[in-house]
Amino acid sequence: MTRLRPDVPAQEIAEYCIAYVLREQRHVDAYVRNQQERKWNPVPPRCAADTVIGILGLGQIGARTATSFHRLGFQVVGWSRSPKSIEGIDCRHGLEELTGVIARSDFVVGILPSTPTTRGLFDGDRFAAMKPGSMLVNVGRGDLIIEQDLLRALDLRYLAGAVLDVHRIEPLPQGHPFWRHPKITITPHVSGWHLTGGLEDVAENYRRLIAGLSLLHEVNRAAGY
Repeated sequence: MTRLRPDVPAQEIAEYCIAYVLREQRHVDAYVRNQQERKWNPVPPRCAADTVIGILGLGQIGARTATSFHRLGFQVVGWSRSPKSIEGIDCRHGLEELTGVIARSDFVVGILPSTPTTRGLFDGDRFAAMKPGSMLVNVGRGDLIIEQDLLRALDLRYLAGAVLDVHRIEPLPQGHPFWRHPKITITPHVSGWHLTGGLEDVAENYRRLIAGLSLLHEVNRAAGY
């Protein structure tokens, strides 16, 4: 069993995360509302150098996202199950480090696979540990989040908002409360779109399979990804 690891969607996911962080940094939504109300109300943008981005998951996509934020001048702290080393990124690992990463981050970006250890990882306690005023961006798997706990955490102002590109059930049901919540932004699993390069990997793995060679990007069944 193997995975697709094309480079293009990894870049697209990084761009998606940057877009929604910059939306907050530059107060885009506020200016849209101001225009509708004909208000001239300048607000200082948040400085990248003073903003901490926490990247949860430092595989191919997570590492690309982390380094992209770093190049833009953000402080970046990364978290993964096992130790990683990425230039310019403060890399942490293990569940004992997770709360500290969450508590430091102005934006928490979830880019984790769905495994027994990540499903439901963001529960009420994790949300309560988030930095006041911070935001969650989830582009990994929808089952990272316990949905009712997120709704409660938003209502209690443990975090300022959430951008969700992935969901436990897709398409998101019409009656789901996420649609109506003013602090949640929903996108329909579009952060990584193009699989450019993916079919080349499939062809190469077929060639390797019939030749009896080791395969590209083989799944570690014990780890779950």
